[in-house]
Amino acid sequence: MSNHSISSKPDERRNATRYPVRSYAALEVSHQYWDAHLLDISATGARIAVLDEHPLKPDQLITLSIELDEIANCPSLENNAKLVLNGKIVHSREHIVGIELINNNTDVLDNLHQLLKFFSEMKF
Repeated sequence: MSNHSISSKPDERRNATRYPVRSYAALEVSHQYWDAHLLDISATGARIAVLDEHPLKPDQLITLSIELDEIANCPSLENNAKLVLNGKIVHSREHIVGIELINNNTDVLDNLHQLLKFFSEMKF
């Protein structure tokens, strides 16, 4: 389910528009897994809420799997029900974790951009 505001605050370090999203996700770090909720996403990063206690710290490399069928009216991306992104943790405050997207191949980035285009075309 999508929230109805888009964040692009001028005092933030990121230049990409952040789209608020509510979707189930899974976070993998060093072969350990945590359930999470995707809170927002942009072309350069994502913010999630980890559902359980975690030892996550900045600079850890991660894999984030986003359940696309949890997003209302979201089209599947090339018949995939998930979008799997690589990244690194940039901040972790209690259960909120910020992720910078890095080391993703062209196909993954194309799917991410298709998803962001879907969000940008939604009527708020």
